[in-house]
Amino acid sequence: YMNMQYSSLMVRGLLNDNPTMGPFLNSFGNGMMVTNHTGNKVSVHLAMQTGGAAKVQAGLLWRTELKAAAWSQPQVMLNPASGESEIFVQDTSANVYLLSQSGTILFSKNIGEPVVGEVHQIDYYNNGKVQYIFNTTGHVYVLDRLGNDVASYPLRLSAVATAGMVINNSNGSTRYYVPCSNGNIYGYEANGKPLAGWSPKSGVGAVVQL
Repeated sequence: YMNMQYSSLMVRGLLNDNPTMGPFLNSFGNGMMVTNHTGNKVSVHLAMQTGGAAKVQAGLLWRTELKAAAWSQPQVMLNPASGESEIFVQDTSANVYLLSQSGTILFSKNIGEPVVGEVHQIDYYNNGKVQYIFNTTGHVYVLDRLGNDVASYPLRLSAVATAGMVINNSNGSTRYYVPCSNGNIYGYEANGKPLAGWSPKSGVGAVVQL
């Protein structure tokens, strides 16, 4: 995490040539930077939060070392119990991580496949506690806050998924839909059972992005 108010220390060269860069960066709140080192190459991904200058008076707030280089873009999740932001990310060795707001690794788990699309939060047990649901090309996973598989998950998909799932939360229940390479979109209840009345939806072609 970074405080964008002090970002001029990191981009001093740019600021010398562009006097508008400082005010622009200072207009953002906290930022998050992921740096990957591979051989003699370094790649940096930067995400900045809009909404004014950050309150924390620091430059780099924390740094967490993963087991391998980050593969996915870090996704910010909300912990409803504490109201704090948390981060879900995957590395190139297929480990998924949940990080606390202070950078502590809450769990890491190797799932053997890259995550496809976004990670979603659901209340599987309807008790106010959240779990994390997502799909890979071959499976759907539901993990609790300790990184344990929930119930009978992971669920093996009937065909290779071509995009991330779509979640539908309505009437106190959760349903999700996964597009696959055979042209079908499969619908499931939260417990992994095929959605009643959904056969699945066929003939839609290959969905590559949702």
